[in-house]
Amino acid sequence: MKKASVSRIRKDMTHLVEKVGLRLAGSAEDRAAMEYIADQFALAADECSIEEFPVICRDVKSEVLEIRIGGKWQKFPASLFGSAPGTHGKTLSGKIVYFAPQTDFQRADLSYLKDKVVVFWGTHIETPDHYRRLLEAKPAFVLMTDTRYPANCALADGLFPAYVRKYGALPVMNVAYLDVIRWVDEKATDARLKIVGGLRQSTSGNVVATLYGSDPGAGILYMGGHHDTQAGSVGADDNAMGVCTAMETLRLLAEEPRKRTIKFISFGAEEQLSVGSAEYVRKHRREIAAQGKFMVNVDSASSKVGWNTMLWQCDARARKLLTEIAHKRDYYFTESTELCPYGDHFPFCAAGLPAFWFGRENCATGRYFHHRPDDDLTKVSFDLIAQVADISAEFLLKAANAPALPFAGKLPEEFEAATAKCWRDLFGGWKGFAPMPEELLEK
Repeated sequence: MKKASVSRIRKDMTHLVEKVGLRLAGSAEDRAAMEYIADQFALAADECSIEEFPVICRDVKSEVLEIRIGGKWQKFPASLFGSAPGTHGKTLSGKIVYFAPQTDFQRADLSYLKDKVVVFWGTHIETPDHYRRLLEAKPAFVLMTDTRYPANCALADGLFPAYVRKYGALPVMNVAYLDVIRWVDEKATDARLKIVGGLRQSTSGNVVATLYGSDPGAGILYMGGHHDTQAGSVGADDNAMGVCTAMETLRLLAEEPRKRTIKFISFGAEEQLSVGSAEYVRKHRREIAAQGKFMVNVDSASSKVGWNTMLWQCDARARKLLTEIAHKRDYYFTESTELCPYGDHFPFCAAGLPAFWFGRENCATGRYFHHRPDDDLTKVSFDLIAQVADISAEFLLKAANAPALPFAGKLPEEFEAATAKCWRDLFGGWKGFAPMPEELLEK
């Protein structure tokens, strides 16, 4: 089998990151990325298509956050969360209240937050009950502080769509950690926010390329990554690299004989909590149940500095096979079996498939450029992307050609209950999401 081409990977990465750039789900750039990926897939695949699905597009024209310090209003950077509404061009204001979810949700009464601006020490509201209680308190708006990284810029993130559709939403902004420290030090009193634009209906899509196997009944293997980005980020590591790894792996395997079919998918709307991956497994549930055997996810695995990680939701035989292939290629990693819904592997696990996730970290809480404007080509190693493609290709080829599948082709029992609960709570289960409340959309 041929080795991955660093020059081809660099070309693909440069196109997605620099020519297309920011790729918000449902945007024109999202569409441009899908068309490029489909064109590249089609050059080597037996079949390629774009499967569209509806999304809510973040379409912000302007966002202005001002904080009153010492009696004077000062502007600070802020980024509207995905799936959160804007202010419909109005200015919202209120007194600042600091809220630590780790302890403050223990309070029986949150009514003191009414009409206040809640500075929230955390990245996500982790449970539906906490989300419901915060909304019922009716704050003016919420300022999320990403406590994973002491950043001096506003990161980007999103609300869980299942929560928004069930309970509604209010404007939620991400603000810089170090700015919040300054507000505390300088005794900031009030905040006000004006957003023009917000949420609108749109479409995104999954780009699906197929390499057919010689035995239609032998099963299907899947590999994927997502092409969309968070607001303000061109997403080189998160996750143009995953898509480019899948494209290069497809090229490596296109001329290799194989018994089992392999499908390569570039997912849309992952940054809205794997909406594209969830749409795919719902649409193809029967096929996955009858033929699906394994899913390989590649996401944020190319940082120039740091260490490789591997998230397993599979049996010991799959772990052993991948580990042997990786170590032979001088690729080592930390290992975790922690349930993680923040990746495109998760809906496949909910559909009963085993999976693993190639990742890479460079600080104790992940990657320091996570969801930031500087997640660009200067942060990634093209050689490392090629290495992941080579490892993926060998793993998939061995699995595709083994007379009997060399690992269990189903999710291990120890993951089933927690996976099913998370699938219901965060993804709306097999029925999916209710429609977005009309009042949250821009007219």
